[in-house]
Amino acid sequence: MSSFTRLCFGKNAFLRDRLEKALRGCSTVLDVGCGPESPLRSTVAVDAHLPSLRRARGVRVAARAPRLPFRDGSFDAAVALDVVEHLDRRDGEVLLAELERVARRRVVVFTPNGFLEQGAREGNPFQVHRSGWTPADFARRGYRIVGVNGVKGLRGEGADLRWRPKPLWRALSCVTQGMLFRLPSACFQILCVKDRRSAVSRQPSWVDADGQGVGGRLRADGWGLNAVQNGA
Repeated sequence: MSSFTRLCFGKNAFLRDRLEKALRGCSTVLDVGCGPESPLRSTVAVDAHLPSLRRARGVRVAARAPRLPFRDGSFDAAVALDVVEHLDRRDGEVLLAELERVARRRVVVFTPNGFLEQGAREGNPFQVHRSGWTPADFARRGYRIVGVNGVKGLRGEGADLRWRPKPLWRALSCVTQGMLFRLPSACFQILCVKDRRSAVSRQPSWVDADGQGVGGRLRADGWGLNAVQNGA
């Protein structure tokens, strides 16, 4: 998960609310490509970039997508926030299939709408973008999609606003998000949710109000985990 994911979730109440609703009823969550500061609370966190993984909380698993080292149906939900675009197209399709395989209830994917040029960032070579994904790609797989961060042309690499003054264009981004979220093809990013089966139980919130995670541990027993380390 990149710094721009933290920016988007930390400041975007609409996005946090949608993620909150998507994970309602899910008591175990797999966070693939978690990065150092996931917006989720206690999860099983997976990342290939070891410096980022060391800063993650909860149960930490060193693994490189697209293959996931877990048994079928190991988690209520599987989440990949700003991950699939870092894989080439073939590996991205494999990752989506893997997320759907390990999730019992729900799969959540967050990604730019279409290809967004990006190189290595923050010393992490895995931050390079290698593919682009559209709402149609996810609709074909049975996902519900909403648009995020307003009209597509306002932002560029790292979700940075293209023009100054920033407050003006940030306000326009917020306004157009409210207008266009039901037209995801017009928006900068897309949040995609697929139901595996209906959630029936009510669980505590997984997302903090400021978009930052809260530490905790989840039991790894029975999940088929490899290279597990408990978080601090």
